[in-house]
Amino acid sequence: MKKLSLVILFAAVLAIGFTSCSDKERCWEVSVSFSFLGEKESQTGYVWGTKDELEANIEKGKAAAELAGFKDYKVTKKRSNKSETDCVGLK
Repeated sequence: MKKLSLVILFAAVLAIGFTSCSDKERCWEVSVSFSFLGEKESQTGYVWGTKDELEANIEKGKAAAELAGFKDYKVTKKRSNKSETDCVGLK
């Protein structure tokens, strides 16, 4: 159950469901770290989208993490030079 909730939380952070024309779409490498029930976890994934979309999803992920009782929740992001095809295919 714990792993399922971690995967769901990570997917919520990486989900792209918004439309925005304020900046260019690109590949982002996103790392999420947190502690839950005394255990530290971290995961890294890739997302294709705009910076605004990414920021909105990170804020939703933070809110979900707080409600779920996650501690020390931290998200780091950086631009990746990967193409859309390469970025979407990465897990």
